[in-house]
Amino acid sequence: MIEDPSNDFDYDTDLCVISPIKEPIATNASVYATIGRATFLVLSRLDHLSFYGVDTQLPSLNECFKIHGATINSMVHARINDEDVLVTFDTTYTLAVVLAKEGGGYIKKEIMKLDPKGHQQAIDSKPILVALEDEGETKRLVLHCFQGYVHLFVQEESNKAKRKRTGTPININERKWTFSTISIGSLVVLKMVSLQKNSIALLYRDFNFNYSLRYYLIQDDHIVLDTQFREFSVPPSCIIPTNFGGLLVLTGIRLFYFGKLGSVLALHNSAEDSLSINSEADVITKDLSKYPQLFSESFCSYTVIDDTRTLIVSNSGMTYLINIELESESRMVIFKRFDFIQLGKSTIPLEGGLFHITDNHFLQVSRHAKSILFQISPKTPNIYVSSFLESSPPILDFDIIDDNNEWNIMTCQGGYEGSELSKYISTNGGCNLEAEYDLKGLSIPLDLEILGSDLFVISDSRNRKLFKYDGQISYEKDLPNVTQQAITIETKEDLELTTSGIAGLFFENVSAGKILHPNLIVYTSGLNIIARDKTSIIDLFDTGAVIKKLRITETDNGCYSWVLETDGPTILGVLDNTFQVLYSSKLIEHSHDLALVVNDSRWFIFNLDSYGRIYQYRFSASKKLQLIDSEILKLSDTSLKVLTLGRTLVVHDMKDVWRLNTEAVLGFYIPFKLNGLQFDKIKLLDESSLVCLYRSKVVVQKLPQIGESLFKRAYDCPYLITRSVQVPESKSDNEEYISNQYSVLICHESKSTVSNTKKGTFLQLVDNHTMSLLNEYTFPDAVELVDLLAIYDEENNQALVFVLASNRQAPIIVFTIRNQKLELIAQSRFDGNVSSMQSMRLVHNDSPYFRLSVSGAFNYMVRCERRSETSFTWELAEESISQCPVYPVAHAVWDDDGPIYYADVRDGVYVKDLDEISFAQMIFKYRHHFITALDILHPGHQHIPRLIVVGDSFGNLSVIKDNHQVACFNLGDQINVIKAVPARKEPHQYDKQPATSLTTDVAIVGTVNGGIFKVAFCNTPKDAHAISECANELENISSVYNGARFDWKAPVDASGNPERMDAFGAVDIRSIARALMLPSLALQSRKYKNTCASMGLLRKLYYESVAYTLQYHN
Repeated sequence: MIEDPSNDFDYDTDLCVISPIKEPIATNASVYATIGRATFLVLSRLDHLSFYGVDTQLPSLNECFKIHGATINSMVHARINDEDVLVTFDTTYTLAVVLAKEGGGYIKKEIMKLDPKGHQQAIDSKPILVALEDEGETKRLVLHCFQGYVHLFVQEESNKAKRKRTGTPININERKWTFSTISIGSLVVLKMVSLQKNSIALLYRDFNFNYSLRYYLIQDDHIVLDTQFREFSVPPSCIIPTNFGGLLVLTGIRLFYFGKLGSVLALHNSAEDSLSINSEADVITKDLSKYPQLFSESFCSYTVIDDTRTLIVSNSGMTYLINIELESESRMVIFKRFDFIQLGKSTIPLEGGLFHITDNHFLQVSRHAKSILFQISPKTPNIYVSSFLESSPPILDFDIIDDNNEWNIMTCQGGYEGSELSKYISTNGGCNLEAEYDLKGLSIPLDLEILGSDLFVISDSRNRKLFKYDGQISYEKDLPNVTQQAITIETKEDLELTTSGIAGLFFENVSAGKILHPNLIVYTSGLNIIARDKTSIIDLFDTGAVIKKLRITETDNGCYSWVLETDGPTILGVLDNTFQVLYSSKLIEHSHDLALVVNDSRWFIFNLDSYGRIYQYRFSASKKLQLIDSEILKLSDTSLKVLTLGRTLVVHDMKDVWRLNTEAVLGFYIPFKLNGLQFDKIKLLDESSLVCLYRSKVVVQKLPQIGESLFKRAYDCPYLITRSVQVPESKSDNEEYISNQYSVLICHESKSTVSNTKKGTFLQLVDNHTMSLLNEYTFPDAVELVDLLAIYDEENNQALVFVLASNRQAPIIVFTIRNQKLELIAQSRFDGNVSSMQSMRLVHNDSPYFRLSVSGAFNYMVRCERRSETSFTWELAEESISQCPVYPVAHAVWDDDGPIYYADVRDGVYVKDLDEISFAQMIFKYRHHFITALDILHPGHQHIPRLIVVGDSFGNLSVIKDNHQVACFNLGDQINVIKAVPARKEPHQYDKQPATSLTTDVAIVGTVNGGIFKVAFCNTPKDAHAISECANELENISSVYNGARFDWKAPVDASGNPERMDAFGAVDIRSIARALMLPSLALQSRKYKNTCASMGLLRKLYYESVAYTLQYHN
């Protein structure tokens, strides 16, 4: 046993920094409803409600605003005091209402908070909230959230409230809500819907697993049982109240209609044979046996279109239309037809998330796939998707891949009904090749001129050729050569500005200039800046200093902003018929290049020197133009050039290109490197495209969207993907690294029929560049595949894929990739009980000798030797066979000599030597609750010791160093995957001077709600101590501004609530962001004294996080 002597350890010298790469935005509940006078799609995220406007004309889904707070589990539209509102129930057992405020905006107010003591949370279903309307007013709310009970909320008006009528916003404090709890017995409530103003229907399961239906009547402040129906032979999955009264109940083999109270059902003489009636039970049944695929599906969401049509979606995303033809005479309801029409797949639905927007427009919300706005077409395909929202499926596995020495992330996300292999690509490589053209007949070196957003000229010493870009590059015509001695400054449309002027007009000593439009040209000459048209000078301003550089840009109000670099001051001003100087001061001497960007009321000047530095100056123009602050960035060791067009800013040296994006927290532009660009000359064609000349080719590259610092490419898979591994290509002798060309996936499929259910696992091969399926390998016998490992065989110059299976005789299967197909080349053969495996790790690779560690019900080491292409010898090291106390969910190996760390699901972390049987348990003060993931930082990272990262089902994450927990905190979300960041093979562009970097990346963490987080470790104790001094202040700042504290969650206390222990050893970069955005006066408060003193250090830490870390933009 290894204990953590907490009292003897100094935690202030170690610090982890948590940065979100992709924020979890999983959807828990949804509603499409009118609130106040506007209609929104409302999505319940983890810590806020998102309100979206739905535009069916464009079509589009646009987020309008958010309301932060606890996670909403259920919500429903209601009408109270003649006003449309949203009633919500959250994880703190609080019933609240969202309503429009006087004067605009929306607010959330609490109605009542329930006490969970003595209750058990409902099982097999989320809380269900139903609103009952009476004469257009919601007078009652019914809630099911505790096992065996429903709660009734009845609204009563006070005398004061009665006097307030139409058009007056509701005041919740003037309303009295009576509350009563009604026992419904030992039932598991699956669905609950309102039928009429005073009745509800409950679909339930009893503890003998019998499924049935009940109707309840609501009388005053009581709920009484009205009708008990017989048990269903097949479990229903959905109940739907109809517009004409009664209830539809759907199972996998039958569809039932239960009539409304007091009705009499009958079948028309022409009714189809699949319809039958039970007059005694007052139910009509439709046989669905001609749809055998329905047996394996359940129905999750529905929307009633009109009296006869209802749209439903199954758990796999298959969409159906129920069309009912009937006649109604007094109490008699006569059914003619009951059509069940399959339309095709839409998206994997969130339960209750299907909405009829208008006419033929529908919206299906999803948690495990994209939420879509779609239409139904009478022609195949019947589903037409017009717009969508990205979701946040659970992270099931991921790999950190090295692509040209830039880290990208390849994730498996989704569920049993479908998954996606997603490649999150940083802007380090974010350009997309749009078009290319081979420049035959032109000799190198070439020159490049931009004439407009779709025209450019390429010339050599003898030729000038005009090209057009309209999605493709096409040659237009030859242009005459320029024979004049003057140097061209700019060409626009038919005008060419040179050092001698324009055609037909001589300008004296033009040093710089710009053609703003054909009748407005601005240029500099000597000490003057001049504005003129084709006939005369409009204005002239004498600066009194020699002008070296001019930059001018158009602003939103139609004026022009300009900056002059002179041998004296830097001068800024505007041009609106005349030149107006707004600022004049000495900033920098002898810049290599200059740029001006005006972004709303902020002006930015960029001075680039000859040593790879960018001097960035930020001005405020709210009242008068005033310098606020400045920043220096170093990107290169050589001189830089800048390209600007509108608000697009691109910087390059002789071999590298960076895009500069504005960053809201810092208030400055930060660089993102664009890898993979080859160029001799490079220019901006428009605000989103680059033209690159490279040797004898011209290419057009699309820039990432503004604000997009990580974007996603995905392979959509109809199966559950549980594991993925990146497989390198065979490398040539001159390659410096191995490109990860392929992904191999473990896929699970559930095949169900009326007679039986089969579950199979198989392998898929995916091309990482095109994100397309290449090959699928299925096994003849039922084999459960559990883990994958890619190993590069240096001796044979070949990538191998080791697959861990549940097969007792051959638990390890070896594949290679040949001709873009998976090829089985060997299977392990050794005696012993090796079933029920969980994970496999490579311990040693000394090709052709490999050593593997396998964990599961038993843990053991395997020695493997490759003797030929298909001949492997296998040896099970019997001395290594051991068992964890319960079951290891993960394990990791430090290096070739061990040790091995195991994450036991119940008892925590254990450690043992490679060939030893005995374990040592690691005991810590902060105990994990059902560990889910573990990994260890491998050797190769300079300045960083051995670190173990552990996560659990409560979302707790701990970092262990030298047998001590040096950081314990909570991410608010169950941890699914932890992967240590590998050491880079070569220095990264930002790691060339590691001593200047505050942190080193340690691990990437994936969560059940789709979040991806980076854990970094402070490089020096001094910085760690200074930032630790600010930790509590930063968390206080975050909590004041609706941020989430990340204290450790322990198992439940005597009251049934999770205990919380103070987090330590970590700081959240989002808390730092909030501190940096606070007004300076707020930070001067005594309670923020440490934060105020360390603002420079915090600013640098935040800058490193946003500039050098993979990020996600939704």
